[in-house]
Amino acid sequence: NLHSQLIGDFDYADPKMSQHLWLYEGLTEYFAGLIPVRAGLMSPKDYLLQELRSKISRGEKFPNEKMSFTEMSANILEKKYWKQFRQVYQRGAALGAMLDIEIIRLTDGDKTLIDVISELVERYGPQRSFNEDSFIDEFVNLVHPDLKLFFDNYISGNEEIPYDKFLAQVGVEYHASITEPRPRHPWQDTKTKIVAISISEFATIKKVGKDDFLGFEKGDRIDGDFYYDLFKDEYGNYIPEGDTVNVSLIRNEEEISIPVVTQYIEVDAGYKFVIKPEMTAQELKYFNTWLGIDTNKLEETSD
Repeated sequence: NLHSQLIGDFDYADPKMSQHLWLYEGLTEYFAGLIPVRAGLMSPKDYLLQELRSKISRGEKFPNEKMSFTEMSANILEKKYWKQFRQVYQRGAALGAMLDIEIIRLTDGDKTLIDVISELVERYGPQRSFNEDSFIDEFVNLVHPDLKLFFDNYISGNEEIPYDKFLAQVGVEYHASITEPRPRHPWQDTKTKIVAISISEFATIKKVGKDDFLGFEKGDRIDGDFYYDLFKDEYGNYIPEGDTVNVSLIRNEEEISIPVVTQYIEVDAGYKFVIKPEMTAQELKYFNTWLGIDTNKLEETSD
């Protein structure tokens, strides 16, 4: 439904690639992660700590000092650039999230990224191409003149993305790097070796580390995301040291539960997200608008 003339009238003999992979692949990947939250199938905490955290951390490997996102896209058939193609699903999705937040800020919550895309889809559709060179200006005109700075700096430009600045607008604290005490991870901090299968949510214990404190046995299978569920509260803060959590795993094809006392260690942590327990009215408005949270349902739940 949205494509430039370079795609609508693609020249297979002399291909010219579009600069808008941030749109075609990046925003599609972003929406794929966002929709479960807006549909109530994923909690905001899980979205931030797992989905968005993964996109941002992997997206930091993109060599933005050497190429912009639009430059990479337009030259994707050249080896220097196609080596970065996977970044359209990492940094591209992270860019989509920050673009969404910026649209919400500039319109004071009247529009989201989905609204803008819907307007463009109505304008174009599968049979009509947009202009490759003027599309960003057209996009900006549907939102606010100041949105052009976002494209100039982070999509067409080479500046580092200030994730902390954007996420602060929606009441989320973000630290790219921080030294802090946190609960020991049952395998990352114990030299326990695991085998993770990409098509499965489970990790299999391959070798129990000498510093194991949980009670793993070789062959145990455990949800790879359990740490975020058990050792962090609903806002993304670590639970207090000394608290006991029950860790569920599969051993000999039977599900068992092991009580574990939380132990703290000092670590250099990266890509930390914390949802502010007490937001300003504006932050809460933008947070709910971004993630599609029905405040009426939240009030019913709290009652």
